[in-house]
Amino acid sequence: MENGSAVSASAYVKELRFSLSCPKRSIMDAGTLGAVDQGLSTFALSGQIVLYNSATSRAIAARHYSGALSSLEWQMLDFAGNREHYWLPGIYFNGQGGAPSSGPRDQDVMITMPFTCIADSTISSMFQYSKIAA
Repeated sequence: MENGSAVSASAYVKELRFSLSCPKRSIMDAGTLGAVDQGLSTFALSGQIVLYNSATSRAIAARHYSGALSSLEWQMLDFAGNREHYWLPGIYFNGQGGAPSSGPRDQDVMITMPFTCIADSTISSMFQYSKIAA
């Protein structure tokens, strides 16, 4: 989690979900028969992150409560040792999430935070993916 260019916190993630939609297509082709030239389009990227409760997770949740612009990035290694880097340069946490919640006795306490991505003004992107060969 970043605040500007400074890393605010690292946390253990249980779940990360994305939802991608293209609202312009459904608006532009309404009532038109046959193929429709869409031209440039827009898309909406939103999602939800679920963190295990810890001091660093609560620091991230504080970003949720403040409504401040944040960014999210993570890396993974595939089976061949290639590094996959994902970056959401501009996200706003929104909705009713952010409060720690727990299940039955001896269950993990989780923090669930929905978010919406916005296009970064510097790179004109709301999602970047890079694959670095091993």
